[in-house]
Amino acid sequence: MRKLVTNKCSQFWVSRGFNRKISLSGPNIKYIFNSFNIIQQKERNFTLNNILSALPLENERSKKTHKKRKGDEEEMEREEFLGDYKEFELKGPMSARQLSQAIEISPHTVLKFLPKGYSLDDPIPMETIENICFDRLRSIPVRSRPKILSDSEVQRLLKAEDNDLPTAKDLKLTDAAYKKKFKPRAAVVTIMGHVDHGKTTLLDRLRNTNLVEKEHGGITQHIGAFQVKLKSPKPITFIDTPGHEAFTSMRACGAQVTDIIVLVVAADDGVMPQTKEVIKHATEANVPIIVAVNKIDKPNADVEMVETQLMNEGIVSEEKGGDTQFVYISALKSKGLKELIEAIELQAEMLELKALVEGPIQGTIIECKVLPGLGISATCITRRGTLTPGKFLVSGLAYGRVKNIRDVNLKEVKTVLPGEPCEVVGFTSMPKSGEKLIEVDSEDFAKRIVDHRLALMTIETDNKRALKHEEKLKEKENRMETETEEEVQEESDEEKRYVLPIVLKTDVVGTIDAFNEIISGFPTDIAIIQIVKQSVGPVSSADIHFAKVVEGAQIIAMNAKVSPNIAVEAKTNNVSISQFKVIYHLIDYLKAELAKLVPPRFEDVVTAEAICKQPFTYTEKTGTGKKNLIYIAGSNVTKGTIISKPDKNQFYRVIRSGEILQDKLSLGSLFHFKDQVKEVKKGSDCGIALDNYTEIKPGDIIQLITKKEVQLTFDELVQESERKRNKLKKSK
Repeated sequence: MRKLVTNKCSQFWVSRGFNRKISLSGPNIKYIFNSFNIIQQKERNFTLNNILSALPLENERSKKTHKKRKGDEEEMEREEFLGDYKEFELKGPMSARQLSQAIEISPHTVLKFLPKGYSLDDPIPMETIENICFDRLRSIPVRSRPKILSDSEVQRLLKAEDNDLPTAKDLKLTDAAYKKKFKPRAAVVTIMGHVDHGKTTLLDRLRNTNLVEKEHGGITQHIGAFQVKLKSPKPITFIDTPGHEAFTSMRACGAQVTDIIVLVVAADDGVMPQTKEVIKHATEANVPIIVAVNKIDKPNADVEMVETQLMNEGIVSEEKGGDTQFVYISALKSKGLKELIEAIELQAEMLELKALVEGPIQGTIIECKVLPGLGISATCITRRGTLTPGKFLVSGLAYGRVKNIRDVNLKEVKTVLPGEPCEVVGFTSMPKSGEKLIEVDSEDFAKRIVDHRLALMTIETDNKRALKHEEKLKEKENRMETETEEEVQEESDEEKRYVLPIVLKTDVVGTIDAFNEIISGFPTDIAIIQIVKQSVGPVSSADIHFAKVVEGAQIIAMNAKVSPNIAVEAKTNNVSISQFKVIYHLIDYLKAELAKLVPPRFEDVVTAEAICKQPFTYTEKTGTGKKNLIYIAGSNVTKGTIISKPDKNQFYRVIRSGEILQDKLSLGSLFHFKDQVKEVKKGSDCGIALDNYTEIKPGDIIQLITKKEVQLTFDELVQESERKRNKLKKSK
């Protein structure tokens, strides 16, 4: 039977371009059915039954058996095999209760094959369902996609997203007419590099504006796309990307849409982390690099150092036998700009950039923001097709109809050709930076594409959450085998997290992406940031009411406006609004806020200290005439002030030879000569009677300890997180 199914699967794979031999030994039959599931995601009309029945039988080695009898036996084996396994549709993670209903068994039977701790309603990951169904529950889960789009519509969507150009046949054109549809387009050049290496100053000089003064803190906060008319026939589109470490996704976006990267490296600073990151993005995207060595006018400029460091990263100048153009400039003093422009024009000419101006649009979202009176505006650059008002566009989970288009000078235009940056107004929701932009033929199709993507994303998110839950249960189960319940509970307490809820408001979408990168990069597991709401635009009353409902939430406004009325309303509702214009100020603030989340720890501080010179006893008569023997340490106060009535956060400690003998003691009586006193200061002799402690000896040190509250710093929080991670690894 196993040989029969394997032979059928082999023929099925070969017919679809696979060339793989399948072992007949062991549990490889499970792998076969997993392969069916993968194929069925692409070819929904195939099911296990019709695959096995539709494939021709393979000619096996000749046997002395009648052909009819052999075919009958194989048919019986097929019916017997398929009859034992129940096939059902797997749309996403399922609970034990739902799975039991699908395959008609008891839910408690399902729980037997899951890690301890699963309840009947906990979601089970799809991978786990597939494993236990075939191995234990004699059933075949068949993954299915959301039925929002038909098979033909899915193919249309894949074709629209495909980076390959539509063929002449697709456009119903002859080869000659097809070639005429390609027109020269503007080159897209991205200025990239480390923070404060002079990228924005360079663009400033290229277009004779003063953008640096407009950027807060002198660093670019988001991507800007501009077009500059140089000596070349076609203008050049420039993209400025942030250099701060928080803006990794923005730089990746810039590398994806560009034809040429100008890598700016400061001659006085050399290759830095973001420089290396740019080289990595350019290499992955297969984009040519022109190196602009900036700030050569500075006294400490070291061009040779920069060249050597870049050689170590695989970037070698043409003068030294490489294939990368190096240009030496001073953007601040406009030196070397002519040579840089010539290098860009030469590189663009070598690329022979052309684009298909007809057919469906495909492009990339560069940035997105909310324009007062207009709504959502998306900055984009198209790679093919001509953008005009009235067209239906889809980008990620956003769609809309183009209402109007503005060029780089914010003038309304009717057409935009490939390679030209523009602002598009008409999206119903906010697209993300770096998302692909495609054209569809109707609003209904656009809406269903978004619903389809949202459904797939929901399934993926639910499955990740289910996998995470299962991992935790497995870890707990493994620890229970080697540790006591108290130890497991102690570790669970240590894994407790403190959450800072944030309502994030920004001026552009790219800042939201940067913020998400910041919080994902914080190396602390004890205190984390949770974005409960994020949007572009000024802070509104709705944001304040939302933050008020979520316990402990505060509003972060990054370059987002806060009107005086809104500020008063926030104060009335006891909602904190923190405004920032520079990204690193926000990072410092978040670190401080995370540190405040964790309860302070208490340190033992020695407030006072006395050394015992000679212990003795003293008989005290009570009011009833009973005699009490009191053990007194004749001591000298060497530090601070010994007091008879310590505060609640104070206690006495006895130390002998550097070791703690007794802790958390209270003081019964304090004597100065024969008188009982409230305190004895440094340098004076005294008699100290500790409650319930009689083992005092000469040389013992008596300390007054104060429990002092100490707030963790962010660095200490990171160290504590690392300590707990290491402890958890050891326990595993």
